Amino acid sequence: MGFKQCSSCKGYYNANRGGCINPECTACDRARTANLISTPVIPKAKPRRPVTKPWVKPKPKRPDTKPSIKKKPRPASGIGTPPKLAGPSPVVVLKSDTMAESELQRSDIGYHNIYRGDTRTPSQLTAYDGFTAWVELSKEQARNVIRRSQGQNFNLKLPKEAKRLEDAFNRNMNLNLLTLGRQIKLEKAGDTFHVSTDPTEGCGGYASGYIYAMKFKTLYLIDKAGNVSTGSLKDVRGINPKLVLDTPSLSNANIIGLAIPGQAGVEVAFLTKIPMKNIYKYRIPQGQGWNYLESE
Repeated sequence: MGFKQCSSCKGYYNANRGGCINPECTACDRARTANLISTPVIPKAKPRRPVTKPWVKPKPKRPDTKPSIKKKPRPASGIGTPPKLAGPSPVVVLKSDTMAESELQRSDIGYHNIYRGDTRTPSQLTAYDGFTAWVELSKEQARNVIRRSQGQNFNLKLPKEAKRLEDAFNRNMNLNLLTLGRQIKLEKAGDTFHVSTDPTEGCGGYASGYIYAMKFKTLYLIDKAGNVSTGSLKDVRGINPKLVLDTPSLSNANIIGLAIPGQAGVEVAFLTKIPMKNIYKYRIPQGQGWNYLESE
């Protein structure tokens, strides 16, 4: 039966469930409305059933035969397009790479060059900030060792680690640079206050480990008579050592050493520290070429 229109109020009701449910209608089904929780809303028009279209199988799409055109990507705002690749970048030679022979020769021109054999690696040497003696002297202490070896009689004061050498100097009142040079040649103990170097790559027979090269722009050679020259260190001859200073005067020198001649060649012993800024290249054990050494 479905929905019917009431003859009295003209409203619609579901005839399958009973009569009119309009409580104001004279033909209202009172028993039915009493069972409803709330007063029903009488529809003004007969509700329609939803219309469902029959299912139709979709037709397959025809393949697109047109060639696809890729759009060029637009750069993001403020970034710009990436640069075109122009081949590999040039190789930058770092200061730890092997030095070319021509560059090696140019780097030595106009300098006093000396060498030292040492078992420490470049990184270990950098941690020490250069070459220092077993017992490091201050510049004033190094000057006093030279003055004491030039015949000036005074009580020499050295660090406590060099007490043995301090006592030896103070017991001998008539010293000279020859005495000092011989003492340096003999000393191998761990309380010495000098750093041994060589003006040749032979390093005085200590070339089995690392070989470090040092250069100084100006070094003055001063003999026992006080004559000053700037000649080559390996050309020192005779039996008397010569002072090696970075200034013509001992009183304001910062680099203080002694060039000691001998049958096996010249040994250059420094009483002051050799800083890293003067150590510029090295050769690995059993190596052939030289390598840069960073000193900054």
